[in-house]
Amino acid sequence: MKKIIILVIVFLLMSVNALAEVKANPWETLKVLEGKWVAEKKGFSKVTQQYKFILKNKYLQMKTKAVFEPTEKNPDGEIHEDMAIFSFDRNRNVFVMRGFYAEGFVNTYTLNKNEDGKILTLLSESIENGMPGMKAKLVFSIKSADEFEQSFFVAFPNRDYACFLGNKFVREK
Repeated sequence: MKKIIILVIVFLLMSVNALAEVKANPWETLKVLEGKWVAEKKGFSKVTQQYKFILKNKYLQMKTKAVFEPTEKNPDGEIHEDMAIFSFDRNRNVFVMRGFYAEGFVNTYTLNKNEDGKILTLLSESIENGMPGMKAKLVFSIKSADEFEQSFFVAFPNRDYACFLGNKFVREK
């Protein structure tokens, strides 16, 4: 009889815990990014990003477009585009982002966040078409509901991370 009572209690505790996990919305962490954003660097480029939930709100899609103004070395200027899809891996209890870059790289990142959720750090798990041993890191510093800073870092084999670019984004009105 004691075994049955213990089993029932364990089952009830597991059920309550499972329900709590189902009710918790992991997407709250990334919801702040939803919308259109713009960053401008005078004489350098205009960068736009759009984040929107797709496929019955199961994924968050990011699209980036950077327009670089003409320079002496590049008289035609340049347009850079990339796209990423965020998913939530329930088995690992972690967000995964797969980024597709115009240069041919496909990076798979996992998301780490600080306690208050204001710093979101994506660390690469793999870089398709990259140099063996290469790593990347994308950091979002959430300043407010209408502003964030984004920094992109790369580490080549046996080297520390170096910041390749950074932007301050404001929500497009």
